[in-house]
Formats: sequence, C-alpha cells, structure tokens
Amino acid sequence: MALQADHAPTSEPSPKSLKWYESLHFRFVRVQIALLIFIVGMTVIVIVTVERSLLVDQGLELSEQLGGRVVSELNDRLSMAESLVTTMANLGEVLEPDTETYRRVVEYILNYEGEEAFIAGGGIWPEPYTFSANAERRSFFWGRDETGKLKYYDDYNDPAGPGYHNEEWYVPARYYPAGRIFWSKSYMDPYSYQPMVTATAPMRRDGEYIGVATVDIKLEGLAKFLEQAASVVGGYIFAVDRNNKLLSFPREDLAKTYTRDTKGNIAEEFLDIYALAKNLPAYRPVAAELNNFNTLINQLAATRRDYRPELVKAIADGSYQIDSAEAQLIAAMLTDPLRSGIQEDQSVEISRIPLENDPILNTSAMVSLFHVPGTYWKIAVVTPMSRFYEVANRATRKVAGYMVVLEVIALLIMFMILKRLFIDPIKRMSSEIKQSSQEDALSDMKLDVNRTDELGVLASEFNARTERLYKAMREIDQINRELEQRVADRTEELSESESKYRRLIEGFKDEYIIFAYGPDGKFTYVSPSARAIFGVAPEELMGKSWREVLNIDPESLREADENEKRLLREQVTVECTLKYFDALGVTHFLDCQSRPVIDEKGKLIAIEGIGHDITKMKATQEELRVTHEQLLQSEKMASIGQLAAGVAHEINNPVGFIGSNIQTLEVYLQYIAKIIEHYKRIKDATQRNDTAVLKEEAAELDRLEAQIKPHTIISEIWEIISESRVGIDRIKKIVNDLRTFSRGDQDLDEVVCLDEVIDSVLGIVHNELKYRIELKKDYGQVPPILCNPQRLGQVFVNLILNAVQAIEGTGTITVRTFRQDEHVVAEIADDGPGIPEENLGKIFDAFYTTKPVGQGTGLGLSISYEIVKKHGGDIQVSSQVGEGTTFRIILPIRHPQE
Repeated sequence: MALQADHAPTSEPSPKSLKWYESLHFRFVRVQIALLIFIVGMTVIVIVTVERSLLVDQGLELSEQLGGRVVSELNDRLSMAESLVTTMANLGEVLEPDTETYRRVVEYILNYEGEEAFIAGGGIWPEPYTFSANAERRSFFWGRDETGKLKYYDDYNDPAGPGYHNEEWYVPARYYPAGRIFWSKSYMDPYSYQPMVTATAPMRRDGEYIGVATVDIKLEGLAKFLEQAASVVGGYIFAVDRNNKLLSFPREDLAKTYTRDTKGNIAEEFLDIYALAKNLPAYRPVAAELNNFNTLINQLAATRRDYRPELVKAIADGSYQIDSAEAQLIAAMLTDPLRSGIQEDQSVEISRIPLENDPILNTSAMVSLFHVPGTYWKIAVVTPMSRFYEVANRATRKVAGYMVVLEVIALLIMFMILKRLFIDPIKRMSSEIKQSSQEDALSDMKLDVNRTDELGVLASEFNARTERLYKAMREIDQINRELEQRVADRTEELSESESKYRRLIEGFKDEYIIFAYGPDGKFTYVSPSARAIFGVAPEELMGKSWREVLNIDPESLREADENEKRLLREQVTVECTLKYFDALGVTHFLDCQSRPVIDEKGKLIAIEGIGHDITKMKATQEELRVTHEQLLQSEKMASIGQLAAGVAHEINNPVGFIGSNIQTLEVYLQYIAKIIEHYKRIKDATQRNDTAVLKEEAAELDRLEAQIKPHTIISEIWEIISESRVGIDRIKKIVNDLRTFSRGDQDLDEVVCLDEVIDSVLGIVHNELKYRIELKKDYGQVPPILCNPQRLGQVFVNLILNAVQAIEGTGTITVRTFRQDEHVVAEIADDGPGIPEENLGKIFDAFYTTKPVGQGTGLGLSISYEIVKKHGGDIQVSSQVGEGTTFRIILPIRHPQE
C-alpha cells in the first residue's frame, strides 16, 4: 500500500532541470582537460627550470671568457702607451737640457704611426728649475689639432697660468717606482674638448726626482673597441677608471655632461657611475659593487708591509684636484695589492650583478665586472638574459607538443572507462529519482538496488531515507504552525522594544550622537542630536557616507579608514577621533566607537556606534598646554635672572684683559710702523744710490731697533693674540651655553650625552660657584640618551642653584653620573644643612618653598619633577640634617626608534 503525504505545501518547487554544463559527463571532461593542462604545464616548468639553469651557466662562462679577452686586449693596447711613455721618461733622464733636442725627439716618439686615433698627445714635464735654473716651468707638450696633427703648445709654461706641478696626473708619479705607470682619472682635453686619460711615468736622475713623461689617450677609440667586442654577446660593454668615473658608455647622451666655454666650444666629460646611477636607478647595484671593490683595495693595501699611509696626506696636499679619499686609493694602488693575488691562469672577474630591467637593453640582463690589472680600471660586460633562454624556449615547445598528444590519448581512454563504470549508472539513478519526484507519493521513490558496489549501497540508503522523510514531514508541519505563532508574538515584543529604544536615543544630550550604517558605508540611522552637532537634520544624512557629510581632515580620514578596515576584517569594536571642519572652517573633534552587527550566519549586516563631540574639551586641553608652556618658560627666565649678574661678571673679565691687550697692540704697531718707514727710506736711497742717506737711515734704524727691540715686541704680540683668543673663546662658550639653555623650542628630543648637558649648565652657573663652592665631577661611562636637553638643563640649573643657596659660606657640590642597568643616573649632592624629614614629602609640591618672600616661586622642584617624569624617569631625594642633601635623577636609555 502506497503511503501518501497528508499535507500539501502551499508552493512546491518544480523539479530542477539539469543544464549540460552541470552534468557529470561535462565535469569529467573538464577535470580531464584540467589534468592535461596541469601535467603538461608542470613538465614544461621542469624542463624550463633545468635547461635554463644550464644555459645561464654556459652564458655566464661565455661572458667571463669575453671579459677576460677584453681585459687582455685592452692591456695590449695600454701596454703600447706605457711603452711610449716609458721610452720618453728614459730619454728625459739622459738627454741634456737642450730645447731643440727635446722638441725634436718627443714629437718623433709621440707621432707613432698607426696610433693617431688612439694617442691624443703627451710630453715631458720637468720639476721646477731642473731644466733651466731660470725657469720654474719648462714643459714640452704636444696635442692634436682639429686636423689630427700634433701641435706644440707652450701654454703650461706661462708664468701667469696655473702651471702643471699641482695637476692630478703629475703629483702621484713622484711616489711611483721606476717601471710603474700612473694612470690618471678621465678628464676633458682642454684643446680637443674630448674625454681622455693620461699615462704618467716618473723621471729620476741619480735617484733624484726630476719630473714626468706623459702620453694622453683618447677615450673615443676605447669606446669603439668595446662596442666591437660586445657584439659577441648581443649586449654592451663599458669601462670606468679607478674612481669609478666612466671611460666609455654605449649611450653617451646619458653618460656625459656638455658645457660651453667662453670661446663657444662644447666640452664633453663623462659622469661617474654614482651620478649615472642617480639618473638611472637600475645601475645602483653596479655602483654599490664598484664602490665595495675600491673599499676592498684600500683594505688589502693596508695589510701590506710596503703600504705608506703618510702618502695619503702628501698626495692630497700636493694637488688641488685630489681629495683625501682619492689620495687614499692612489696610495693603495702604489702597493698594487691585487697583482700578487692574480695569477696568469686566474680570472680577473670581480662579481656578477643581475639587473631586472637594463635601461639600455630594456630587458633583464647580467652585469659581469672585471678588474684591469695595473690601471685599476673596471670593465662591465652587460649580457641580455634573453640570449640564454632562446634554446630553452625551443626545446620546451617541442617537448610540450609531444606531451599534449600523449596526454590527450591517455585521458580519452581513461574517460571511456570511467563513463561506463560510473557516469552511465549515475545518469540512470538520476532519471528514476526525477520521474518519481513528479508524483506526490513518497513511497514511489524506489531505486534499483541490484548493484553490489557503492552505487548499490547509495540506492538502498536513499530508499531508507525516503521513508524517514515521510515521517519527518508530518512533524515539521506541526512545528511550522507553532513557529508562526511564536514569530507573531516576538514581532509584537520587538515593536514595543524599538519604541522604547527610540525614546532613549532621542533623550541623549546634544553632545552625543547614535549612528548606524551598512557595509556600503551609507547611513541607515542617525539620532536627532545630529542637528546640534553637525547642523544638519538627521533625515538629510540618510543614504550618505561620512565623506559626503563632513569635511574631514585627510590624516584623520586615513586613520578612520584603517579602523574601519580592521573592523570589517576582524569584526571587533574600534575607536577613533574624527577631526573635521564646519562651513566656516572651524575645527571640531568627534570621538567615535563603532562595533559590527553580525547575523546568525556570521555575516556582517551593519555597523552601529556612538559619537561624542569633544570639541570644547580639546579647546580646554590646548589652553592648559599653552599655560603650562608659559609657566615652564617663566621659571626658566627666573633661573636666568638669578644667573644674570654672575654671567655678566664672567663675560666682563675676559673683555677687560682683551681691551688692555688691544691698547698694548696699538703701541707696538706704532713702533713697527716707524721701522717700516725707515726701511722704505733705505729702499728709496738704494734705488737712487744715495750713500749718505743710506748710512744715516741705517744708523737711525739700528738706534731704533736697539731701543724698541722688534723681536721682543713680535713675541709679545703673539702672546697677546693667544691670550685674547682664550678670552674670546670663553665669552663664546658662555653665550652659547646661555642661548642653548634659554631658547624656546622645548619640544624637540635629541640624542645627547648627559655629561655634555651638565657641563653646559655648569658653564652658566660658574660664577655662582667659583668663589665659595668647590665643585667635584665624577662622570662615569654613560651612553647617549634620547631626551630634551633644554628641559633637562632647566632641571640641573634648579638643583644646582638650590644647592648653592642652601650652603652658607663655603661648601662642596658633587656631580656624579653612572649607568644603572638600562638607566642613566645623575646625582647632585651638597654638604649644606640638609632638609628636615617632615619637609621631604612636600618639596616637589607646586608653590612650596622655604625661602623668604620674593626669593623663590616654589615652582622649581615641582617643574623639575614633571620634566623628569615626562622623560619616563624618576627623581629621588635623600637628606640628613647637618650633613647635606642628594638629588638623584634616573633616566631610561631610549633611542629614536622607541
């Protein structure tokens, strides 16, 4: 007997029609395709990873070989220049100082056939007065003119010109041994206006340094040579000198500066790698690596026995074109620290640097850096990474093609098997259930249970659940009727509760506002107090966001956005203060607390909160802050007033003896003026050959010198100047200490040493101490701390002045600093009468004082206590009547990041 449901639902959903893309057949196909894509993709990834790694290694080896070959060929080209300059130096050491001989021989050597495009010029540059006893400068220099021919230039010998003995290419050669060549940094040729470098060889005769020989090399030829070498790797090569200044670059418009001189000629000069990296940030790793390499050279040289650190100052002082850093590198190069560490079969490669996007190639690239022995130049070989990947990409495409075909065949076979075993039986079960669901009898929903596998178990379980469902439906019908009644009762209760809630909200003070808005940020409710706070009716705010309602300060808006994101992300209550401006530009503040409203499924449905208008409270706080700052400054000025007489006395003492010294100087200068006048008369008589006047003036000069003793006067003048300088320094220190203490920028924290703060204060109060107080200082090893030195200075002034005023007659004040765990401690102790025990608990109270009326405000220790507390520290006092008092200031060791 078929069981019938004894109830009919009011609305029954129609059986769901199955779309083609929802069928198991389609889903199996989709899974197979996804599996095919995954397997092929993983295979390609593995192939790409392994093959690319091998090819990249091969490409890097090729770059290393190319770099070594470039360095070798470059050394061959530079060796020719070194040979020429060595030959010239050897001739300069043996030739007699004959102008015609020098001009003929030097020009012949420089005019080396076949190297006109490489050699820009050169010459011989003797030391002062070595070529001729009457000539400080006598150089023999040739440079190429516009037609490329060598031309003799005598500009460097002009006595009115700057000369050549202080040039960068000249000074270091003095310290180079025979056979070593010094290579200058790149510079602009003053005649061709093109970048060039100079090879310099020292000349010595009988062990005495007599000058240098030079050969100038055009960098234009170097650029062409590197461009040809770079064609092998499809990238580019550039070079830098010892200072990492560019010697060549493929894009000269990016690597050069162009200027026009007074003659209208355009001068070109290369940038250094650091300036290039500033313009093209992609080269920053290269600049950093080159800088590290120069640092390594200095470090290696410092460990060698032949390193002479005194040459750093000598080289820097000798040339206006060399600073101390460059002089240090030149002194390191003198030891040639890398030559001993590089064998003939070893690579001169420094390092490799990957670039994500090379500015010249516009693709990822690998930069290989190489060291050029002797010159300490560096070569950079830049190779595009795409060159390494081309073979891997071809292999990947070929293997992927085979894999796709094999995977498609395998997955088709697998799909046919799965279709027969699973998809077809499931489709039959689905059809039976769909047909049975169109009838009202639950008992008709019976599936075939003849299968013995999992599908048979599923059909049997489905039939059993259908029977239980029939029984449950009757129970659910009864429960539905009961729930409907409960909902009606609950709705009535909620309506009454809402009325009470609205009456409560409307009774809130005008400085509070209740609000609610949805996940989209639009208001769904605003309490009536919005009219008093915002000046807008609540109904006008509905459907709008905070941004549409208020002109919110950008920083405050960012904080509110971050809080709202946290509320949405973590579903927690958040608080923030909104700073906004009304239509008149007046600033207002609203403290807001918001919480999420979550439904039973855990979904956010709304955000509700309460706001408190704290504008008046903020204004009151600001007034209190200003009043407090004024009080602090007034107390500081009071301290300065107490010190004014002493400071004036401290300044008047050095001013007095400086004035006396100036009067003495005036007298001495009158004596010296008389002597100078007699010397002028002697000079005039000498020019006129007037013997009588010469004898008369000489006798008068001897008498005057015997009377005033010029050597004694000059010695005393130096003593007077030294004494006056001491006095001026004393005045300067007093004024600086007083200005630092009294300035008003009290809100700036600095990292300072506590000992320096105390010494500055002691300089101000020195006059209060020196006549009757013995000052003892015991400074320990304390680290710098983050503090406000002006505020702490006020604390120490108050404590030291209190100690001075407490001591009757003479006494001792001891200032001690030391470290205690993670704190710095300063102690100020006196041997005065001490403080009675009953007063110790009141000394830090505002306006408490034991001084007579008019001698104290009672704020000094109170303000000092507050300043120390704001630094996160503590101030302690211990005292024994008749023995003295000790104040201890304890400050935490803080750093800027804290």
